[in-house]
Amino acid sequence: MKKLVLLALLAVSSIQAQKNVVKVDLLGVLLENTQLSYERVVNENSAFELSLRYQKIKGSLATLSNETEVNAIGVEGKYKFYVFSATAAPKGFYVAPVLNYSSTSLKEAGKSGDVSSFGAGLVGGHQWILGAFSIDVNLGGIYKSVDVSGDIVSIELDGLLPKFGLGIGFAF
Repeated sequence: MKKLVLLALLAVSSIQAQKNVVKVDLLGVLLENTQLSYERVVNENSAFELSLRYQKIKGSLATLSNETEVNAIGVEGKYKFYVFSATAAPKGFYVAPVLNYSSTSLKEAGKSGDVSSFGAGLVGGHQWILGAFSIDVNLGGIYKSVDVSGDIVSIELDGLLPKFGLGIGFAF
């Protein structure tokens, strides 16, 4: 009986159109950067995605010393236009304008500073919905504008940068 109920639930979940997707960025996890996203279908061809990011690092970072502590938070929004798809959103190929903001604080040996950045760009990607699971791969570019304060002398990150993501999650 339990097997029959489980099979029925699996069948219903694969037939029912998913309107929501919650996912985590795998590339971020590899870089100790937690990014969680929520996607909501707006209509048959589009969806809105909101992401929150948090990163805390203590240790050595390239040119920084072993005593450096970095805390970063960020938010990102995408409006996905699903194109060339025989199925409705949130499945298939999409293009999406992207806006993001992040704030980072650095502390090292009694000195501190803040870095804030604003970015706008465009990504293209594909999202697969496999039953209740989702896989989202995207690639594009983003123009970043960076502002620094405190003891930070300068950071040269203004300009066009690559943007990519690999998310896995749950669709419902």
